[in-house]
Amino acid sequence: MIKNVDYWEEIVKNPTSPYKKLFREEERFLLLHIKRGSKVLDVGCGYGRIIKVISSITNDIVGVDNDLGAIEKGKKHKFNIIYGDVFGLPFENRFFDYEVLTMTLVNFANNKIKALQEMGRTLKDNGKIIISVYSEDALPARLDMYKIINAPIRKIEGTKVIFDKNIGANVSEQFSKKDIEVLVEKSGMKISDYRKIDKIAYIFVLEKR
Repeated sequence: MIKNVDYWEEIVKNPTSPYKKLFREEERFLLLHIKRGSKVLDVGCGYGRIIKVISSITNDIVGVDNDLGAIEKGKKHKFNIIYGDVFGLPFENRFFDYEVLTMTLVNFANNKIKALQEMGRTLKDNGKIIISVYSEDALPARLDMYKIINAPIRKIEGTKVIFDKNIGANVSEQFSKKDIEVLVEKSGMKISDYRKIDKIAYIFVLEKR
C-alpha cells in the first residue's frame, strides 16, 4: 500500500521548479541557523532527506518517524532513526538544541498545537525549532505536483487538500504568516526569524517565550 511518505519521496525525487527551490532554500536555511556540533531532532524524518543535510555539520542527530518502511530505508543509509511520533516524543525534557519539522506540520490537522507543545517540551530553554510549511499562495504549485505523482485527492476544501485515508496522514494544509503566529503563540513559543520562499512556502525559527 502506498503511504503519504511514499508520495512525498516521489516529490523529492522528481520535483517541479517550485519544489526544487523549496528544497534548496530549506537546506540553506538549516545550515545557516544550526550551529555545528549541536544535538538535533528531525521530526517526521521520512527516509532521512534532512538528516543527510544536517549530518554535514553535526553527528548528533536523530530522526523520528511513525512509518516503519521509511525507518528501514533510512537505516540503510546509516541514519539514526527511531520509531515514534511528535505527539509523544520518546525523549527527556529540554534535551535538544534544535528541532526540525520540515513540511510536516501541514499534515497534523487539528493536532498542530499539540505537536508544537511536545516539541517545546523536549527543546532546551535556549533551543530553536525550525519549521517549514506551505504558504497561503502555494495551491497551484501543489496541485501541479500532485497531478504529476498521481496523488489520490478525495476533495479540496478551500486550500486544504484531503487525500484518501489509506495513505495515512491524509490532510495537507497551507498557512499565512498570521496563521503560524497564532499557532506558535498558543503553543507557548514565539517566532524569532522567518522567510518566504517564493509563493510555495515559509520557513520559521521558533523559540520559547
